[in-house]
Amino acid sequence: MNSILLLEDDLLLAETIEDYLSEYHFEIEKCHTSAEVLKKCYERNFDLYLFDINVPGIDGLNLLKLLRESEDDTPAIFITSYREVAALERGFAYGCHDYIKKPFDLDEMRIRIEAVIARNRKMSENIVKFSPFIWYDRDSRAFFEKGVPLQVPIKVIYLMELFLENPNQIVTREMIVQKLWSPMENPSFGSIRVYITKLKKIIGKERIANLKGLGYRFIMN
Repeated sequence: MNSILLLEDDLLLAETIEDYLSEYHFEIEKCHTSAEVLKKCYERNFDLYLFDINVPGIDGLNLLKLLRESEDDTPAIFITSYREVAALERGFAYGCHDYIKKPFDLDEMRIRIEAVIARNRKMSENIVKFSPFIWYDRDSRAFFEKGVPLQVPIKVIYLMELFLENPNQIVTREMIVQKLWSPMENPSFGSIRVYITKLKKIIGKERIANLKGLGYRFIMN
């Protein structure tokens, strides 16, 4: 059952959304203020955020911005009565995945929710995230920062693949040599250190542990 955190200060609309989505086996947690949302986000994880923009206190736009700054990458859809393009641009800039304009059809809302959750689930299978802004795409074999591909040496890519094939396990220097170099090349342990350092700069030095005399361990959460 997919869980949705709903922020809507119109109590009647919130009840209507909850009753409708519950029929389609969604678990709905209702909040009427941004303060309630922040408390719920601290307590548990959700599959989707469904936020009205115009709510008391911190508005939905700035609420999502706060969540993204705290490295919360939960998919989000805005409910809005705004028609200004600038407000919608801010929403996408702050990390929303879609928006629904009031008044809206409940079936359309459900379809959009299902599409965002399915898209995020598929993406999660192929994407390894190191922060909300840095990730590795297994399909394209590329690193991205805020959606922009990074220029990375191919041997760093090979090294990342080797670590992903052996998460939380010892990866020896011999394994690295076999993965990164062909039999015709002459690798050196100094070269390995260079590529390890480059990879640490991308994904974070805490992700790769040096094991003296053994090799390295990629720490996958």
